[in-house]
Parts: sequence; structure tokens; C-alpha cells
Amino acid sequence: MGEYQVLMKTRIFIGLGLALWALASASAREISPDRLPQTITQPGDYRVTGPLAYAGTSNGITVMANGVTIDLNGFALVGTVAGDHGIYQPATYRDLTVRNGIVRQWTGASSYGLLLEGSNTRVEDVQVLNCNEAIQCGKAARVDRCTAIGNSTAGDGYGIAVGWASQVRHCQVVSNQAAGIFGGLMLEEDSSAEGCIVSEAYSSSVAFGIFGDGRNRIEACAVSIVRAADVAYGIEASEGSTVRHCSVSRIEASTAFGASTAIGGGDKGRVERCAVSSCGGSSGNGSGIYLSQYGRAEGNAVRGNRYDGISLSRDNWVRWNISSLNGTGADGVAGIKVFNEGNRVLENHLVQNHYGVKVTASNSFFARNSCHANTQAGSVGPSNNLPLALLSPGIDFNALAAPYNFHDVIW
Repeated sequence: MGEYQVLMKTRIFIGLGLALWALASASAREISPDRLPQTITQPGDYRVTGPLAYAGTSNGITVMANGVTIDLNGFALVGTVAGDHGIYQPATYRDLTVRNGIVRQWTGASSYGLLLEGSNTRVEDVQVLNCNEAIQCGKAARVDRCTAIGNSTAGDGYGIAVGWASQVRHCQVVSNQAAGIFGGLMLEEDSSAEGCIVSEAYSSSVAFGIFGDGRNRIEACAVSIVRAADVAYGIEASEGSTVRHCSVSRIEASTAFGASTAIGGGDKGRVERCAVSSCGGSSGNGSGIYLSQYGRAEGNAVRGNRYDGISLSRDNWVRWNISSLNGTGADGVAGIKVFNEGNRVLENHLVQNHYGVKVTASNSFFARNSCHANTQAGSVGPSNNLPLALLSPGIDFNALAAPYNFHDVIW
């Protein structure tokens, strides 16, 4: 085939593509600035043609149909304190897509920028700014490349919340707050989050950077600066969840008896290859990783937390973690603390903590762990399995000790 023929075919394909795009654009129904509030009752494609500002008391756009796509076309849908929701779909409908625009200043006491309760919702490339609450979707939703910034509510609230079996990917949730319980990113059961950033989440009582209700997968997310008066969590993942390749820092509870945890693993949860640092605040307690029971923590780096680096309840498996510089805020805290039975603690390295390992329960197994330059000697309760454990300070690596445990290793 000659160059001329290739060139002509390329031009034909490009022309056909442009024609199809123009046809699709022309077939989309228009949502113009003078048509708010608008109720959509027919399936199809809808396209915003200019900036939308609504000063009334109802929803800006209400969707009462299946199979609707709303292209905001780069424009903003702006509300007021008197309005209800920017875009609303009841739970009896499904298959709504909202994309490519801005929703802001829907600030009524119960308002959302996007309240999409139907199933199989898609939200793509949408910014929700300065609303009472930002984005809430029903089951089987997918939220991609969205931003929730500067939203604030006087009650409980969320940045982005999705229902059962949903996905949230590559979203930013920044500078949001609530007077009640606040969650930056809230996942119902069997939902996942990937590549998201949650920062500056504030509450007067309880705050979560990311909360998973059970059997969630949370991967490659960065959570920082979560602050609450009473309880603060960076990532709280309930039963059967996996948290992997995440970075969590500066999770702080401000009251004297407040508590904060960077990553909390529920029953049968896994925390793998995460970096955790600087949790606790100036007054409250702060732990790096907490495992409830039947969980697994593997390959994590936990550093500089006010309270314990890794804290274990019962029947957990903990391996290949580095826990350092934890326990700056209180006596009796440790790089790894075991306060219940049946745990297996293997091949961890504990450096410059208050205690390297502190064990207050029986019937756990420890092997191949090393400690260096911790303030206090290891504290291990009775009836734990430490085969040939060497607990005296100052013992170096040697052939006798190599398979088992070390304390204050010198090199």
C-alpha cells in the first residue's frame, strides 16, 4: 500500500471519528442556565451548555430515570444555602453517569453536591467544592478522578461515600470537616479504594481518613493530617479487609484521653507494605498499626508514633516489620506490644523504641526478632514460646543465637 493510500485512509478514519463525535454531541439534550431546576424523566445523554446557578430551594437537577448521562461540559453547577442537592437520583433508579465539571456551594443543612442513591452510578472528573457534604453514591458505584475540597457540615458527614461493591479510584479528599463523625472516604462492604489522597480531615469528635465497613481492599492511598478531639483513625478497615502499599501520617487526637490509630485492622484483616509515621498528637495516645484477631501485618515500616508502633490483640501473624522511634509520649509503650494470646511474631526489627517488645499475655510465639537501642529491655510475660531466646542486653549476632531472638544487638 502506497503512502498516499495510507494518508487517505487515515484522513477518512479521522473524519469519521469527528463526525461520530459531532453526531453524539448534537443528539445530547441540552441543560441550559435558564432551565433550573430540571427534572430528567427520560433516559439518554444530557449536556450542560453554560454555567448553572440556582437560587431556589429544591434540587438543581433531579434524575427520575434509568440510563442517564449528564455531561457538565466543564461548567459549574452552583447552589446556595437554600437549595437541597446539586444533582439527586433516588435509590429506585440506576445507571446514572455524571462527568466533567464542578458542583459547589450547596450548603443547606442536609445538602449534598451529588446525592446519587441509585445503583451502578458513575462519577468521573467532577470537583465538589464548599458544599455541606460532597458525594454519596449507592451500591455498585464507580467514582474516578474526582475531588472533594472544603466541604463542611454541622452534623456527621463524608467527603466521598459509596455503597456496597463499589470502586473509588484516583480521587482527592482534602480540607473537609464535620462537627460530628467525619469520614474522608467511606466504603461500604466489598468496596475498594485505589490511588486516593485524603488529607486535612477534621472533626470535633471522631474522624476517619478512610473507613471500610468490611471485606474492603484499600491500596496505594495516602492519608495525612486527620484530627479529632476524641478519636482519630487514618485508615480503619473492618473484618476481612486488606490495606496494602498505603502511606499514613499525622493522625492526631487532641484531648488528654483521646486515641488515634494510623491503620486499624479488623478481624481477619491484612496490613501489608505500608508506611506509618507521626501519629498521636501532643496530648492523646497514638498507635501505628492495630490488629484485632486473626490478622496479618507484613513488611510495614512504622516510625515515630506517640504510643505503640504495632499493637496486637489475639491470634495474629506479624512478620518482616520495622518499628522504630515509637513510644515518645508515655512509659510502657513498645515497638511491638502484645496484650492478648496466640500471636506469632517473626523476623521483625525494633529500633529506638521505649520498649522493643512488651508482652503482657501468654501463649504467643516469638522468633528471629532483633532489637537495637531501645530505652528499656524487652518485657515478655510468662508462658510465651521464645526458643533459646537471648534476653540479656549486649549480645551480638552469633551462630548460637541466629535462629531465634536478639536483644540490643551491637554492630
